[in-house]
Amino acid sequence: MYLKDQPMFLNTAIKVETSLSPIALQKLLKRIEIELGRVFTEDKNGPRIIDLDILLYDSLVIETAELTIPEPGMETRHFQLQPIIDMDPFVVHGKLNSSVCMLSRELITIKGIVNDLVQVMPLSNSEENGSNPFVSVHSHQNNTLIMGMTDVFDESFNHVGKFDSFDEAVRHSMNLFKEGADIIGIFSQSKHACFNRFGPEEEAKILVPIIEGVINESKNYENKPIISVNTSDARVAQKVLDAGADIICNISDSDSGNGVFNVAAEYGCPLILTHTRDDSKAIPGIEEYDEKFKTDEISQLTRMNDIILSIRYDLSKKVKEALSNGVPRFNIILDPGIEFKKSFEQGFEILKRLRELTNEQLYSMSGVSCLLQDLDGKLSNSYNKKNKNIIASSQFHEQLFASLIGFPVIVGSSRYEYTMETKKEKFCADNIIESIVAVTSAIQGNATIVRVHDVEPTLNTVRLFDKIYRN
Repeated sequence: MYLKDQPMFLNTAIKVETSLSPIALQKLLKRIEIELGRVFTEDKNGPRIIDLDILLYDSLVIETAELTIPEPGMETRHFQLQPIIDMDPFVVHGKLNSSVCMLSRELITIKGIVNDLVQVMPLSNSEENGSNPFVSVHSHQNNTLIMGMTDVFDESFNHVGKFDSFDEAVRHSMNLFKEGADIIGIFSQSKHACFNRFGPEEEAKILVPIIEGVINESKNYENKPIISVNTSDARVAQKVLDAGADIICNISDSDSGNGVFNVAAEYGCPLILTHTRDDSKAIPGIEEYDEKFKTDEISQLTRMNDIILSIRYDLSKKVKEALSNGVPRFNIILDPGIEFKKSFEQGFEILKRLRELTNEQLYSMSGVSCLLQDLDGKLSNSYNKKNKNIIASSQFHEQLFASLIGFPVIVGSSRYEYTMETKKEKFCADNIIESIVAVTSAIQGNATIVRVHDVEPTLNTVRLFDKIYRN
């Protein structure tokens, strides 16, 4: 048995494809442990600097003096089961012939071993941010993280006046940090397709001096601010990370050919995946989700016209793409993209149903709501078009490219059209109350991070709602 009375430790699992045999793979892992400084004279069940194990190798069962697969005792350890469950809950333990999900449930219900794991999210891979830049998420999160926004694109409508110099943008960013922002989000590109976009070189020339200025201004602080940058270009992503940025927010509908995911994987930085659609349209801000049953040309998977199901479908594709390019799950943050091509009605719908974004895949539906009745009827051959009563129930299998369970979520609901529509004043910079209300709704929906322009007036309300909904 492992020691129970030991310090907290980080734990994860990685799924790899290898040509190495189990024995050769085990020898490689031991070499890596030695290179990283593990001392094998220490208690093998106690704390150690690094411990690499082969939990499963396909469905093989190996029991030799050198190696045992599956990992002995893993069925009694949530910290070994849960990371596999996050990737695929239906992976089967070769010896016990049971899925890892069922083994975890048996631990809780039969053996009474509570799953006390705390899911954490890295905010940076830089040691300059302290030795432990991790935050708890979901049920273990006490405080909502606040990202203060610095918009520096020419057509920015979110600040009263534009920044006339880099120094002014740096001062604004530092003020956000001093007011209580955990993260500074720097935006150099307009979110609206009808506005001109900077080329990569010009974009980098705008972003890098601001990042360097923020880092220089915060050098006397114990920790520098966490810096997030929006970009869809790999060259820009690389330059801003070299300058000291911590998080990349990918704002394209696909990374195909852009290379941002490769850069995020190489640098090991957190990556925000934002939901948006092809921005070739000239209409700024509204995307019609009017396809009833639309089949993806490549995957042959079907998506629905429901806003949440559509977002889940599109984000699962981006998650799969990021994972395939080497970005680990624990570095991925999901953004439903309220600010990107959504009407204000769609924005409200997303906030109301935010928790559904990271639910399990939907396998069946029954007529319990307008959406489900509508869908159930369309799927049923016994649908009575005259009175729209559903005669027979039916099933719908939601098909995703990757599971979205457990991912942290960021929500941007500050000073955008859908909040301003309540006052019929578009592009108004003075709708703080509406923005704060939208932020509190995001907290109720279990958002990990909220993106705001007005940190100081938002902070106290956020902390109050944290006391109600988190602590």
